[in-house]
Amino acid sequence: MNARTIPGRTLAVLLSLGLSQVLAPVVYADGHLLTPDQAASRVADRAAVRDAQVKAVQAILDTTEARQQAGLLGASLPKLRAAVPHLSDTELADLSARAAQVKDVAAGHHSSDEGLIILAIILVVAAVAVLIAAGHDDYYDGCGCY
Repeated sequence: MNARTIPGRTLAVLLSLGLSQVLAPVVYADGHLLTPDQAASRVADRAAVRDAQVKAVQAILDTTEARQQAGLLGASLPKLRAAVPHLSDTELADLSARAAQVKDVAAGHHSSDEGLIILAIILVVAAVAVLIAAGHDDYYDGCGCY
């Protein structure tokens, strides 16, 4: 089945909901506490979360920065956008979390102190360089010992 189109995705969701309705009474009959309505609700909730994650990643791909980077890398944005719905749940969750971070940074809500960390590293390297330069006395006695 080709699930790359909207009708294909709709058919896939409907088939999964239908299968959950067919299999849910069997699961409930085995003594589990999951009712058919709960199973259908969980499947629908998961589908809604996945759809939101796909939209978040595709929204980031629509930015001018993404277009510029894709041009530099020689990547095709339409192909990337078409590939997003086919990612695994784990990959999609990771990318959507990164997309949310990109939106926060672009909006000025960057929460980490990366600038301070970089400044501290530069200061430490400069201090080590000064100490090495100040402690170097050029004494050499010819025996290979300093």
